[in-house]
Amino acid sequence: MRLRQVYLHPLMTRKQPNLLNKIIYRLIYLRMKKVLLLVATIATLGFVSCDNAQKNAEKATQDSLAEVARLDSIARVQADSIQAAIEAAEAAAADTLNAVAEEAAAL
Repeated sequence: MRLRQVYLHPLMTRKQPNLLNKIIYRLIYLRMKKVLLLVATIATLGFVSCDNAQKNAEKATQDSLAEVARLDSIARVQADSIQAAIEAAEAAAADTLNAVAEEAAAL
């Protein structure tokens, strides 16, 4: 039983000259080279995109922390002003109570 010869390309036959085989191999090689270059380019763009996404996420985290700090300082100022208003109201109520008590004692 004789084995059949396997050819890499359907156009290749035993009767074709060696130069044609070299041309076909060269074309296949160039096509593969283009495919590999395309894959390398896509991978590079993917890595760059991931790096940019990471930088954007870090910037967003920093912005969020800055916003939290800003809101915290605003809340502190409001709490201080509310505390001052409460103390002023307590002082006014104490003065009013003392005045009423003095008037009642004077009668």
